[in-house]
Amino acid sequence: MIFDFHAHLMDEHMPGASFWEGLFKTVSVRSGKPADQIATAMKTVWDRTGQKLISQMDLAGVDKCMIMPIDWGLHPAFQNAMNIWDQHLAHRALVDKYPDRIVLFACIDPRRIDANTMLDDAINHLGCVGLKIHPAAGFYPNDDLAYKLYERCEEYKIRVMVHTGPEPNPLYSKYCQPIYMDQVAVDFPELKIILAHAGFEAWVNEAIAVAASSSNVYLDISGWQLMAKHCHIIFPFILFNY
Repeated sequence: MIFDFHAHLMDEHMPGASFWEGLFKTVSVRSGKPADQIATAMKTVWDRTGQKLISQMDLAGVDKCMIMPIDWGLHPAFQNAMNIWDQHLAHRALVDKYPDRIVLFACIDPRRIDANTMLDDAINHLGCVGLKIHPAAGFYPNDDLAYKLYERCEEYKIRVMVHTGPEPNPLYSKYCQPIYMDQVAVDFPELKIILAHAGFEAWVNEAIAVAASSSNVYLDISGWQLMAKHCHIIFPFILFNY
């Protein structure tokens, strides 16, 4: 079975307009192409319903895919983004349509007052089988509030995925270094932890070092498609199975 372990449904409102504005500008600078040209090209990946995703899975021979929303709602620049629970419901709709092919993770900012309740609801009512947290919203993944969610995940015996690697402005890249998960791996030895994107090219060696020293840490290499054409890097701790 081929299992793609990292995908999102996205459009102009999900995960938020500020992300797209920052991404268009960043890609423009790095590629030397006009931002409006980049925007036109990248908007073709917007896929609110997931039908493009299913078509791409069919073409690539992918049997299953894990999807999740992105919770940046507490970041000042994302106050007008789609409500995070509505994002969860949008993702759940694709699971309902393709229950044998789509698996759902929750994504919750641990700073939310009702974070634990949201996780309970995501697992018990939406059928989420794991949790992603995204530190680029403005928190360290080894903060005390994050620990409360990890404890809950241990109780449910579910996996935790944590974003690692730089993000475009106005998101905060400094919170996304893989090294912070070294402490979490030690403090939660029974928790299966996935470092999303393996730190990207900026912190890939750091991500490998954390995974190499922790039996409960795995690397996800989503987003490496373009970089893989130019890099020859060995990933000994890739998450191969679900």
